[in-house]
Amino acid sequence: MPDAQAYECRATFLAQAKQLESDADVLRFASDSVVIDGVYAEMGVCTGKTVNFIAALNPSKTIYGFDSFLGLARS
Repeated sequence: MPDAQAYECRATFLAQAKQLESDADVLRFASDSVVIDGVYAEMGVCTGKTVNFIAALNPSKTIYGFDSFLGLARS
């Protein structure tokens, strides 16, 4: 059973939280919440799907995508 502190934290800080159903909803919510001016950058673009979605949501912004295309290397 979750402890009382967890319930209190949820009631205090997450009572007004909006449940998002998809990755697209999360990106749209985050994009709409940006209040500072500047460029957007995504690290690890992989196939470019996310960076292209962000660019479509923000057509007047400069969007930079970076990727080594090497995956996560082990040392």
